[in-house]
Amino acid sequence: MLQEWGLLKHHSVGNPRYRGNILAMQLPHNTAVLVENESKIEWVVDMWTTKYLQPPDVMLVETWLKKD
Repeated sequence: MLQEWGLLKHHSVGNPRYRGNILAMQLPHNTAVLVENESKIEWVVDMWTTKYLQPPDVMLVETWLKKD
């Protein structure tokens, strides 16, 4: 929605990322991804690990994928 409204100037919406493996007793989890337009670096915006009305976790995709 933010991209459609033209509110993302330096980023674009990327494909969501997935982590977790039920067979390894890890909860499956998806998150949103923003891509920097200039550098093409991908960032996750993850609200799953925070409480209501708290800012989301924002980190590099590679870092997010390594977390449990």
